Amino acid sequence: MDLHIRQVFFTEEGWPVVSPERYAGSKSRKFSAADLAGEWEVIRVQEPLYERQLEAGQILWGEGELQDEEWNMSRLLHLEKDGKLGENKGTWDFADVKQSLRLTFDGEDIKDLIVFAGHDWENETETVLFTGLDSRGRSVWGKRTK
Repeated sequence: MDLHIRQVFFTEEGWPVVSPERYAGSKSRKFSAADLAGEWEVIRVQEPLYERQLEAGQILWGEGELQDEEWNMSRLLHLEKDGKLGENKGTWDFADVKQSLRLTFDGEDIKDLIVFAGHDWENETETVLFTGLDSRGRSVWGKRTK
């Protein structure tokens, strides 16, 4: 068994959110919008459909796997310098003072994402991360990959 420690932050409404990556002692720093431009891997944590009655991500007896819409898969978002989201037809905005990110895509406005420095374990490098909640209270995580 491995023990992973993650940073915990609190949204403006007081809800706890955790880092998408394990804690590695990265130094805190202030970011600018220019630091955020680039390619990001984003995960929006989805809940199973209510009629399926899954508990803690369990697979129902005899099925062998989750249905396609039940996987929490990452997707790439490209944050352009002009505030647009590449091919994904959306926008982004960064608030320097609050160090928070706002994403608008897939018909949803996801605001107050907490931006911070962290370590990308898969790519073995320091990077920029974000964590927060969408309009339905589900976790949204991101890490800059390029």
